[in-house]
Amino acid sequence: MSTASRQRVLVVYDDFATHTSTVMQHLESFGLSRHEVHYAVGARAVPLPIGLAAFDAVIVHYSVRLSLPDFISPDLQRQLPGFSGLKILYIQDEYDTTETARKWMERLAFQVVFTCVPAASIALVYPSKRFPKTEFVPTLTGFVPPQFERPLSAPPMSVRPLRLAYRGRALPVWYGQLGREKLLIGQRMKEICRQQQVACDIEWEEQHRIYGEDWYRFLMSARATLATESGSNVFDDDGSIRRSVEAELVARPQASFDELYARHVAPHDGKIKMNQISPRVFEAISVGTGLVLFEGEYSGVLQPWVHYLPLAKDFSNASEILAKLSDDAFMTELVGRAHRDVIESGKYSYRAAIIELDQLIDRLGRRARTLELFSVVLGVGEPPARPTIGVVSPERSFRSFATSAPLTSSEADRNFTELVAPSQLLARGAWRVLPARLRTALGPIVRRARGPKE
Repeated sequence: MSTASRQRVLVVYDDFATHTSTVMQHLESFGLSRHEVHYAVGARAVPLPIGLAAFDAVIVHYSVRLSLPDFISPDLQRQLPGFSGLKILYIQDEYDTTETARKWMERLAFQVVFTCVPAASIALVYPSKRFPKTEFVPTLTGFVPPQFERPLSAPPMSVRPLRLAYRGRALPVWYGQLGREKLLIGQRMKEICRQQQVACDIEWEEQHRIYGEDWYRFLMSARATLATESGSNVFDDDGSIRRSVEAELVARPQASFDELYARHVAPHDGKIKMNQISPRVFEAISVGTGLVLFEGEYSGVLQPWVHYLPLAKDFSNASEILAKLSDDAFMTELVGRAHRDVIESGKYSYRAAIIELDQLIDRLGRRARTLELFSVVLGVGEPPARPTIGVVSPERSFRSFATSAPLTSSEADRNFTELVAPSQLLARGAWRVLPARLRTALGPIVRRARGPKE
């Protein structure tokens, strides 16, 4: 296949998962593709607004959680097994009810799976005997978004009021020691900062979570933030580990983490290693905030003392780390080097990740043999209560990645997504089957319905 040919790609996602920036950034990144990308909700009982035969490739986003028995929409369950085009899955949290996800992967017959399992462990999680025709591609849970691909411009260390800022989370026992580290690093460093009278803002309860632009302002208020490796090294194939923990908690609500871990989780922890870098690390680097990280590998992206301050897991060097945070020159050099190597290099950007995806589609994709004709209703007005194709949520919609210039009716066939309000985005195939005269007449109406840009 010529790499010049553009394919029609549908990304299916869960609209209820888009309240977090990392999910939104991952979804929006597909719009960087040189292929023609459309979106549709593919979770729960939401019907697909178009038959899959209208597309050359279907990408099932990780927000459509295959680890749950009936989370994927019935329409997708019915149509995807027989879909003749390229089927791609992005999957995360692969340690949760892994066998349920494996069965869905077998049933839906994905040709490509982008997995967060490190390459050395893929065969342990997805045996080749079960998936002989599936190509597994290692990936990260997130990358550097386009809006962060810019020269470093952030408040200097000397004006940042905090030495350390952090928002952690107390994860359930069944996520093992790696999950526990998110809490422990916050608890212990908050205590040490208080003892040494170091200015910090460290919390881990849900009521202290910070989202949106407030999160970036929070990061820029501090010289550094804490972080640990992400994921879990406890693979709970059938959910039995979680059930056993929950059953004991019902019988003994006072049971401690250590008791529950030793009895139910420890025998399973670490057999498969899932340690990886978190997208939160990229966010901190992008705004010039230093990193104080538990010692680890961080997917090979970061090097200790080069890009971050390595904190011993027994906190034996905590005083040394806090002293380094007070050194303006050292911290400025540290964050500058991290920004150059990680952000400015482009190696860990969504642009680079989508180029890899495009190359894969060029190599494996093929035009569907038939194009299913379908009908649509063009509506004008407020976004629907339930988002359909092209819409992330009623509050925040995907912006078209086509040209932003006003379109003439003759350009409508090529750039239909630019004409239509995101809340009313129609599949391009529907536009094409309309008579030319009707497209010409509808063009001005659709442009008015689109309204001003955000």
